[in-house]
Amino acid sequence: MYSEFDNIIREYKNQAIVLPDQWLDDKKAEFIYTSNKLEGNRLKLAETYSIIKDKMNFSSEARFKDILEVKGHIKALDTCLFMVKNNYPLSTNTLKTLNSNLLSALWKFDEYYSTWKQNQQDLGAYKRINNSIKYTLDGQEGTLAPVSNAETVEKNMEIIFIDNNAIRHILEKTAHLAYQIWINQPFPDGNKRTARLAIVYMLMAYGLPLVSFKASEHNFNEGLLRSHSEKTLKPLIQIIDIEVKQQLTEIMELDKQLKINRIPPAFGLGGVLLF
Repeated sequence: MYSEFDNIIREYKNQAIVLPDQWLDDKKAEFIYTSNKLEGNRLKLAETYSIIKDKMNFSSEARFKDILEVKGHIKALDTCLFMVKNNYPLSTNTLKTLNSNLLSALWKFDEYYSTWKQNQQDLGAYKRINNSIKYTLDGQEGTLAPVSNAETVEKNMEIIFIDNNAIRHILEKTAHLAYQIWINQPFPDGNKRTARLAIVYMLMAYGLPLVSFKASEHNFNEGLLRSHSEKTLKPLIQIIDIEVKQQLTEIMELDKQLKINRIPPAFGLGGVLLF
């Protein structure tokens, strides 16, 4: 069913690719930029990269909210990478930590969150106030009621993780968890961003590199909506499948070029150094 995907994964793992540090820096910036852009952030990729490097070079059109979103996303992604590297299990507590980091800068400085604070909403905790899902699909705007409300969200999220652990293929596992985070809306904000971090978490724990989700072609958010309207995870699975295969192919080509351009060691016959 996923033979092409599995073949590319196998080929990538067999090559034992070691990527340069600069690649990871660039990919982190791309991930944060695309994930934020999907939610309406106006910063450009170069501006996002400058914030990551603490240079803070951006145009006068940049909104303070956009900058805060990048700051929080840096913290969340770095936490995600640290947890994967140190074999932390993916759990409801992991999601809470990632969401807390995502919203940390906004929570501190953005007045939008003051109402939540007044209702005793804690950062990184499940929602205490019921929320809704606003969407636009095929030019039509609408609102969905999440599966979980403030009273049922804790129990529902535990069940979701039990169900997810029973799913075998990585494509189905990532799509299932991302979709359930979105349709349940467990947090007051940042649910789709948290869902994309959860996908990255699972893919990297599976032995793959950091993958980003482009904001134009193969739109991740549209995949969530189409999965809901068609009552199947296939649209979201297809998007994850396309992004992983495309980006792994690019990485393998990059590795090939690096090996071609690499200067061979200055050794002569028999391994004797030539002077």
